[in-house]
Amino acid sequence: MVDEYHDPVGKSDCLSLTHLERYRFACENLKPGERVLDIACGPGYGSAMLLAHGCNVTGADYDGELVAAAQRAVPHGRFVAANALALPFDDGSFDAVVSFETIEHVRNGAAFLGEMHRVLRPGGLLLCSTPNIRHTSHPPYHIKEYRVDEFFELVCRAFGNVETHAQYFRVRDCARDRARFLRDRAMRFAVGHGLHLAAKKMLPAALVRSLRRPAPPSSDDAQELPRENPVPMPPAIPADRFYRVRHLEGRFLLRAMVAVATKEMS
Repeated sequence: MVDEYHDPVGKSDCLSLTHLERYRFACENLKPGERVLDIACGPGYGSAMLLAHGCNVTGADYDGELVAAAQRAVPHGRFVAANALALPFDDGSFDAVVSFETIEHVRNGAAFLGEMHRVLRPGGLLLCSTPNIRHTSHPPYHIKEYRVDEFFELVCRAFGNVETHAQYFRVRDCARDRARFLRDRAMRFAVGHGLHLAAKKMLPAALVRSLRRPAPPSSDDAQELPRENPVPMPPAIPADRFYRVRHLEGRFLLRAMVAVATKEMS
């Protein structure tokens, strides 16, 4: 199973809240009973939120292990292993496609959007997001990151009718992102040059284990909340809605772009 996926359930940090708020935004824009494809569904928490809203959801992911885990966590959902560039669905199969933080993982964004367009019915809705290239830690599994205008123009070329939305974050979140970026770069450098192996030989085993463990959160940082079920229905979202999806209001501290696109009527 790859480490590309962030599971936000039961957490209250910026990254987790932005993930959950995107699916809350999807629920606000979709009607119960609609056929919804959740692309790159991961462990299934977003599909669970859409199901709780009353949608008829199909979760799709290229990682078969995650698909199996999602099916166990959400047994009343439907999950399939699929390539987002060659989906195993007929034309016009869905009323809506939800694709959050996926397009940056594929090399050809236009082909990706073309496939989303194909499986939507005429008049169907695409909800698609991607992180702002200026505010990511640039993980190695991000193949193509986008500037604000670049992303929205790409979606416009595929769909024509597009509403522009965004999520913003705070200065302190930006500082933490920068720290994570520097940490990840240092780790990749260490692994690439075998320094992590040298550290294992030179440092006491207990210290090496402590370095592997994530640092305990500060009082105002992410807090793990009690988690009785793998995927609550739906995951609880704290009352602070600062990270909600809103209409594009500017570029300062813009964390993620969110497009709402409508397929043209035939």
